[in-house]
Amino acid sequence: MAIPDAPTLDFEAGDDFSLTAWVRIDENGRSDMTLLDKRLVPTGGGAFGLDDSYPNPFNPSNTIAFALPQATAVTLTVYNLQGQKVQTLVDAQPYAAGRHTVAFDGSELAAGVYFYRIEAGIHRAVKKMTLLK
Repeated sequence: MAIPDAPTLDFEAGDDFSLTAWVRIDENGRSDMTLLDKRLVPTGGGAFGLDDSYPNPFNPSNTIAFALPQATAVTLTVYNLQGQKVQTLVDAQPYAAGRHTVAFDGSELAAGVYFYRIEAGIHRAVKKMTLLK
């Protein structure tokens, strides 16, 4: 079954791509697919991810880990519960595809709950961490 308005793919052997689609299988085992997102995103053999910081809770420092499917500029920012930026850990710095870690030092901050947000190309994610004193 042809998919209307399906994008044309040009890629090399070994390249990985992801797309979002619904696949419906009827009672006779026939299937059809509806594209939800026509943007094909090179995955570089991995997936984007922002891990829970560790240790969590922490005092006074911890580590934030993330994975990138492709090389891109990364911004990693820490916010307090009021949504105010308290620290920029990484500011639009280029990172290669793969797993990375960034150290966070909260020794100058008050005890409490903080959020860390990553922006990496088309990807965004937010996680929570707790600073104990």
